[in-house]
Amino acid sequence: MLALAGIALVVIGCFTPLARLGLAGSVTLYGHGAGDAPFVMALMIASLWLVSARHYRILILTALATAGIAALKLFDLRASAADPLSVLPVTYAWGWAPLVLGTVLLIAAGLIPPRASALA
Repeated sequence: MLALAGIALVVIGCFTPLARLGLAGSVTLYGHGAGDAPFVMALMIASLWLVSARHYRILILTALATAGIAALKLFDLRASAADPLSVLPVTYAWGWAPLVLGTVLLIAAGLIPPRASALA
């Protein structure tokens, strides 16, 4: 259940605003189809397959890859905010919460051993 909740939160996080750029609007991982969301979605599809195949330990790799993509986006936003030629103020938005929480849940799902089925 942790893994499925984590996957759902990461998918939601792809489409939520990560930052606001003044009058220019908000920044998401989706980025009008040109962002990093397709890579994250591919990782989440792989995570779904791993959950269905009960390969929970490998979820740590997909979660770390997702965290790496999110970190690159954060560094990119910080660099654009620190640019002295930029006239757009960057304020971080609530979209980081589902992205980070989903990634943490995926890592937890990979670290916590699954319970034995009562029917087995």
